[in-house]
Amino acid sequence: MVRTSLVGIAAAIAVCAGSTVARAQVGTAFTYQGQLKDAGVAVDAAADLQFSLWNAASGGSQIGSTVTSLAVPVSGGLLSTSVDFGVNPYITDQAMYLQISVRNPAGVGAYVPMTSRQRLSAAPFSLATRGMNVRASGAAGIGTPAFADNVTLALGSVAGGIPNLLFRNANNFNWGMGSFEGAGTFGDFTLTRSGLDTPYIVRGGTGDTLLNSGAGNVGIGMSTPPAVRLHVRQATNSNGIIRIDSGLSAPQYSTVGFADRGNQIWSCGLRPDGMFGIDRDGINTMLQIDQTGRVGIGGAVPTGGRQLNVAGGAFCTGAVWTNACDKNLKEDFVEVNSEEILNKVANMDITTWRYKGTDKVHMGPTAQDFRAAFGLGENDTSIGTVDADGVSLAAIKGLNARLLSKDATINDLKVRLEKLEALVAAQAAK
Repeated sequence: MVRTSLVGIAAAIAVCAGSTVARAQVGTAFTYQGQLKDAGVAVDAAADLQFSLWNAASGGSQIGSTVTSLAVPVSGGLLSTSVDFGVNPYITDQAMYLQISVRNPAGVGAYVPMTSRQRLSAAPFSLATRGMNVRASGAAGIGTPAFADNVTLALGSVAGGIPNLLFRNANNFNWGMGSFEGAGTFGDFTLTRSGLDTPYIVRGGTGDTLLNSGAGNVGIGMSTPPAVRLHVRQATNSNGIIRIDSGLSAPQYSTVGFADRGNQIWSCGLRPDGMFGIDRDGINTMLQIDQTGRVGIGGAVPTGGRQLNVAGGAFCTGAVWTNACDKNLKEDFVEVNSEEILNKVANMDITTWRYKGTDKVHMGPTAQDFRAAFGLGENDTSIGTVDADGVSLAAIKGLNARLLSKDATINDLKVRLEKLEALVAAQAAK
C-alpha cells in the first residue's frame, strides 16, 4: 500500500497589490514537499500526484478543480512539486484541507488517495491580507466574498452605519466613507467627518444626490458651507463651471426644472432640435434660442431673417422693428377726427431730451403729455410705437385736409380776382 507523510507546505498566494513600480509577482502557486513510502519502504522512482482542496477534514465538498502533477521525481522517498489552484479557491474565509492521491509508479494503475487530508495553514504573506479576496479576473473584495468579476474594489458592509473605509492622520482618523445600512436609507453612501457626524451623503434609493446633513445645503468649489441650497463656485478664471449632458448618442433633453411645492412649473435647457428653450409646465415654450442666436418669444419659432420673432406677429430683423398690424387681429374700429388730432399735436410740447444716465439726445413728447392728449397705450410712462405712428398719420391726414380746404379757398379767390381784373380792363378800354 502506498503511503505519504507531509514534511512541509510553503504557500505563496498572490494578492493584487496595485503599484506603479515594477516588481516580481508573488504568484498563486505553492511548493509541496513530502516523503513517499510504499509499504514502509521509501519510493525511489517518479510518481504521479493529484491535489484537491476540500472544506472539511473528511467528506464535505471539493473547492475548485483538481491539479495533477505527472512524473514527479522521487528520490529516497523525498519529492517536491509546484501546486497551483489559482486565486478563486481562496476568496472565501474558511478552513481548507488538501487531499492527495498518488499513482506509483508514474503512468501505471489508478490513483490511490492518502488516508487523511492535511489542513492548509496560513503563510506570513497571506496574514497581511486577511479579509481581502482576489479573483482570477483581478476583481477584489475587502470584507466580502460576494462581488462581481467586473468590480475593481468591493467593500464589505458594516452594520449600524459605520463607514467601511477610514482615512487616518498621525493622531486619529479624520474621514470615513462607506455604505450606510440603517433602516430606510436605501443603501446610502456616506462620507463621515471625524467619526462623529455624517455631513455628506450620496442617496442610493431615489437617485444620486449629494447632501449636507447639517443645513441641507451643498457647496461645490466652496471653502465654507453655503447659505443656499446649492452654490457652485469656479476657483479659477475659466468657463463652464456647470455642464448638463444627456450623454447619449441620440438627441435628448438636457434641462433643469424649477418646482413649487413639488410641482414643476418652469424648466430650461437644451432641446433635441438643438435650441435652448424656457418652458412652462413642461408644455408651453415661452422662449427659444436657436444655434445662430435668433430668438422666439411666446411660442414663436426663430425663422428666416428675423432675429426676434414674437407670438402675435411682431418681429425684428436686427435693423427694423415691425409691429403686428393685421386687420384680422383688430376689432372695435372707430373713425378719428384728424383735424382734432392735428390740433392736439400742434399744441403738444415737442422737445429734445436725454434719458437719465445717458449722453444720447432724443426728440419727442413725454408719455404723460401723450397719454393726456390721446388716451392711448398701456400707461402714462411709455409710448407704443404703433400709437405714435397712428397719431402721426392722423395728424398728417388732418393737415392734408386743412391744406385741401385752403387750396379750394385760394382757387375760389383766384377766380374772383380774375373776374375783377377783367372788369377793370373793360372799363379802362372805354
